[in-house]
Amino acid sequence: MPIAEYVIGAVLLHQRAFPELREAQERREWVRIVGRDLIGSTMLVFGTGGIGREVAWRARALGVTVIGVNRAGTPAEGFDRVESFADHLPLLPEADSVVLAMPLTGENRYFFDAEHFAAMKETGILVNIGRGALVVEDALVDAMEQGRIAGAVLDVFEEEPLPPGHRLWGLPRTTATPHTSFRGSGNVQRLYADFCANFDLYLAGEPLTGTKRQPELGY
Repeated sequence: MPIAEYVIGAVLLHQRAFPELREAQERREWVRIVGRDLIGSTMLVFGTGGIGREVAWRARALGVTVIGVNRAGTPAEGFDRVESFADHLPLLPEADSVVLAMPLTGENRYFFDAEHFAAMKETGILVNIGRGALVVEDALVDAMEQGRIAGAVLDVFEEEPLPPGHRLWGLPRTTATPHTSFRGSGNVQRLYADFCANFDLYLAGEPLTGTKRQPELGY
């Protein structure tokens, strides 16, 4: 799933200090900046549906402890443990990376606010591939400008396209991508595989499934 690969790439980008290394390169400075290990780190994933599970199994394969968050704390495949949304705030100080991978509802609109950024590690990063309105963008900008967190990778925004004058464009240690995390070179093959699998079920009179990971396609 391209979205899950996007998340892993985003986390690696910051854990291995590529933004800082790039800045040093642009200054033509030979600076040995030490990144942080991915193995042994902790990832907090809001949303334990298909995308969240795909992120979790990839992250765990790299030695990351993955904590999921869903509405009721219902256990989900692929996570080391799952907690309820009502109990999520105390989990933030544990997390080296925080991934928002849940749909937008009336309950969670603007839930990730200044209190959440204050609770995160200063070395923590935020990755949002859910919906832009999950995050209070002004609080994110303030957190980044004041160094409360180490970085952010955002593929979704409350207003899309992101206006040219928006403060997120020029924010240090922040990567803004134009809602493209779902795109990948194998998308068409995956679509065909899902269609064929569901068509076989339809002909057999069995219930159709959603999309499923196809190992031979990396999905």
